[in-house]
Amino acid sequence: SAFGLDAASGVQAWLAEQLAPATDLSVSELTSTAGGLSSEMYFFSAAWTDERGHRHENDFVIRMRPDFHQVIPDPDAIFQYELMKRIGESSSVPVPRVWLAEAASTPVGSPFFLMEKVEGHVVTSEVPAELDSIEDRRRMGEELVDALVEVHAVDWQGVGLEGYGKPTG
Repeated sequence: SAFGLDAASGVQAWLAEQLAPATDLSVSELTSTAGGLSSEMYFFSAAWTDERGHRHENDFVIRMRPDFHQVIPDPDAIFQYELMKRIGESSSVPVPRVWLAEAASTPVGSPFFLMEKVEGHVVTSEVPAELDSIEDRRRMGEELVDALVEVHAVDWQGVGLEGYGKPTG
């Protein structure tokens, strides 16, 4: 990976700057999962008190450029952040809430973005045993098609994506 799993202190310092004037910030150890297809992913929990005295606890994912493979040529974490943010705020496409993005290579050695963790399985090359029934595979396939229909229904100009990609093919 681009950084060691003891990077929690660097993430905590960065997050403290982003959440200022939050207090009592704590960040758990970062853990990873093998085989993300478009990004390397690190998971952690954070807790803090906001300026109104409300306590927050969230599970997060850091997504960054993988250093061991690349399915997407020259992946861009900041573009992924902007895309997910705009689509998530402007459509019914099921995307995790994105919180923050960092274009600099600190604190984790590469540009990255921070999103809320969504409970579930990270399916890489094999379906987990608990999801490996015919009914589950059918459901997952149907949910994938439904999500793709929603993606294709997005008014890409209306959400501000006219400067990205090749809309004519």
